[in-house]
Amino acid sequence: MKHCGGKEGMAWLAAAVLMLASSSVAGQLRLPPDLVYKSDGSPGKVVFSHEFHTAIADKCTACHIQLFRMLRPTHRVSHADMEAGKSCGACHNGQVAFGPTDPAGCNRCHVGERKPS
Repeated sequence: MKHCGGKEGMAWLAAAVLMLASSSVAGQLRLPPDLVYKSDGSPGKVVFSHEFHTAIADKCTACHIQLFRMLRPTHRVSHADMEAGKSCGACHNGQVAFGPTDPAGCNRCHVGERKPS
């Protein structure tokens, strides 16, 4: 039996998590807590809710691993990246969801820190 360590083991683990998240079992998995991103020079911290987004996207694979890595998460997201269709901007483009330059959408992301529910 081959030892699954290092990169191979991590790749296997990520694939297993994605398969589970994509199945009907996904609704029973515990989702990560809200992610809080520092927001330099903006109205407030950006809070990302896995619970809210999985209710819309239905599958973790909608964002992971193509847009966001799971095992080494991105800790910064910039408006320039979003406006170029990267990271959150892949969906928040003004067509799928409100865009990063839509003034009415600012307060939907820049909400400060939410209290745990």
